[in-house]
Amino acid sequence: DRHPKYPNIVVGCGFSGMGFKMGPVTGEILANMVTGKKSKYDTQPFKASRFDIQQLKASRLNQTSSL
Repeated sequence: DRHPKYPNIVVGCGFSGMGFKMGPVTGEILANMVTGKKSKYDTQPFKASRFDIQQLKASRLNQTSSL
């Protein structure tokens, strides 16, 4: 994802154990982010904003209202 305060910084982390096998795909995704190309992979589940409290509350509200 991009740094929330400095959008010119791209961050990729959390690789341990068997995660190294995802290196080529991760490298492609990060390279696309840096060069401004659209990725063919859905990166939404990996965005840093998924930990944002306000976004989590809104997401939960949307899930319960659609039941």
